Amino acid sequence: MTSKFRERSTGPAWRCAALINPAAIAPREADRLTTDLSSWPTLAGNVLLSVMAEFARRSARVILLDRSDRLLLVRSALTPGQPDSRYAWFTPGGGVEDGEDLAGAAARELHEETGLRIAPNHLRLVAFTTGTADLGWANGLFRDDFFLCRVVKHDVDTAGQTDFERQHYAGHRWWTHADLLATKEIVYPNDLAALVADLIADRMPATPIALPWHH
Repeated sequence: MTSKFRERSTGPAWRCAALINPAAIAPREADRLTTDLSSWPTLAGNVLLSVMAEFARRSARVILLDRSDRLLLVRSALTPGQPDSRYAWFTPGGGVEDGEDLAGAAARELHEETGLRIAPNHLRLVAFTTGTADLGWANGLFRDDFFLCRVVKHDVDTAGQTDFERQHYAGHRWWTHADLLATKEIVYPNDLAALVADLIADRMPATPIALPWHH
């Protein structure tokens, strides 16, 4: 399909790089990851950003694709504890903690929510979305940043979820691109299917893509 996005650069698919030193990680992670770092810089400079005071909430999320080009999404209750709550599907991730950089937050959240441990500097920032919202517990300007990671496979383990995450968690699913296009369910962020199509085709963004705000 023709992408709606512009400023693409082509190149090999990004790979999570935990196998740079396989002996340094547990076998559970090692047998699931692939590497292909030669064509990409590290994120030591402009990508590792700290939380900025003007945001009511800053979040870091991971677009996790497996070797079959399926995307992992987490189903979350929008109003937990209420029987009539609506649900939506999100990429794994969550709020950046004080003093934490974006890549570190994305890696921590990925591990908490899915059990997959990835080194922060092996994630690639590919998109963001920003806008205002009033969620009750936070009100003002929000920004979500999205990092790409590819794995061979991963069996989701939710044992590390926080109490807050457990209150919202309502399952997970690996989605094909066709699933994303066909679904009538709520999926955040907006325009995720178009971005995923480009990532699957190795059309990596030259700079992070601005996605529409979803609130």
